[in-house]
Amino acid sequence: MGLERFFTAKLTPLGKIKIGGKGEEKVSAKGKTYRQPLKYDYFVVTTMQKDAAGNFKPDVKLMKELTEEYGDEDGKLRQIPIRLLSNDPEVVMQTAFVAYQGKVCIARSDRQTVTWFNDLKTGARLAEPKVEPWDEKLRELKSQEGGAFFKEHSVFNCVISAHEAKWGGVYEFRTTGEISGQQLYSGMLETLRLTYGVLIGMPLWMVVEPKQVTPQGRATTVYAVKLELRAPSMEDIERMALTRMQYALAHKDQIQIIETKYKALMAPPGTESAKDAADINLEFSPETADAKVEKPPEGEDELLKPAAPLAPMDRPKEREAAGGSSKEGARTTPAAPGDDLLEGSKPPKGPKPPPAMIGKDQIEELKALVPQIMTKADWLKELAKRKVERVSQLTAADALTMILDYRKQRDEKNRRGPKEEKFSRDAAIGAVKEALADDTISTLRFARACASLEIKYDDKHADAWQEVGDGKLKELVHELLLDQR
Repeated sequence: MGLERFFTAKLTPLGKIKIGGKGEEKVSAKGKTYRQPLKYDYFVVTTMQKDAAGNFKPDVKLMKELTEEYGDEDGKLRQIPIRLLSNDPEVVMQTAFVAYQGKVCIARSDRQTVTWFNDLKTGARLAEPKVEPWDEKLRELKSQEGGAFFKEHSVFNCVISAHEAKWGGVYEFRTTGEISGQQLYSGMLETLRLTYGVLIGMPLWMVVEPKQVTPQGRATTVYAVKLELRAPSMEDIERMALTRMQYALAHKDQIQIIETKYKALMAPPGTESAKDAADINLEFSPETADAKVEKPPEGEDELLKPAAPLAPMDRPKEREAAGGSSKEGARTTPAAPGDDLLEGSKPPKGPKPPPAMIGKDQIEELKALVPQIMTKADWLKELAKRKVERVSQLTAADALTMILDYRKQRDEKNRRGPKEEKFSRDAAIGAVKEALADDTISTLRFARACASLEIKYDDKHADAWQEVGDGKLKELVHELLLDQR
């Protein structure tokens, strides 16, 4: 389609998730009037409309639903069910060091370079932005009012999983708290580990909780936000992840194009419009909002600007080369499976897509994934159970199911603990020999294990280790085989 030639796509803000706001007016020591920032120990979800005082209006219907369903006994909301729209943490959350003064962004850094838009001494707007290497000493800079010149701004984008929530855009949570930024990022990485790389559609929750910190040696309590992954069981999480992975594999080319376009919509902190920058300055650094700095010239309406050229993957020829159709509108992406595994809704009607056989790209992904879960010997045994010799004889869905089934059985076995059965020297020695023969364990690792258990081992007389007692042999087998993952 040719819509890109007429419009510049932008991420639609549906509302804001906040744990703070603008307080009452105060007068600084230098006689300047500003509104003191407020800190909450609970969430407030707002619309994008403002009241007469310049505050974003609470989303009354959505807050009522969330508070009634998930609120604490004091009537405050401290947990929100959310969903993410990308599997890439860099797309979900953007972070930058930003300096807001005079209701504009005067400097921004991605911690590799720093871009100056105004002269630091005079406040004059530079004819061209000045880019320099980032220096950690810049974090020690102070504003004229004595506060931090640069603040770490993180913007986390999500959708709220509730009947009264809106779709077609994102809810934005902005924070200058390093603890919240760290916890949100860590929460996404932990979820990726548990789901083998899936964030989209996972049942995540934003939770605000108190944290004890000691800035400058003084103990104080701050409220920070973290992510939690919740489901009735690990098996439910694995089934949801498998459903998402099957869909992604079946529509890989289309999803890659969509993901590329979606990523382009993400604006890092410090790249907002002049109106948004002024509002951010007033809320997060109100003491610098009246600083005398030269503002950028007023530009034309962003919606009236000519759109950027089509990206390479958007052009018909490149799309066809990537496996898509050269005809505009010839291919459409079916709706992704929803949250039916938890909520009990029926799957969408219509013909199921044909099974996607393992391709070269998927084989490379499996090579990276399998060693994290099972040994080479176990992988070959799982293939043998399915009466196939090569992974290319499996569909993508079958390969993922095999991996998840193995992990489920392994975890169940670990929960039950080791079986109490009679120790067999011949079986133990056979298992170690087999593992050495098929390179499940290396000769070097075997020698180190023997040395740590003070078992005599000489590679010139490799069978000498078999003469050890049962107790030492049990420890050796456990060290080499039972702890393998």
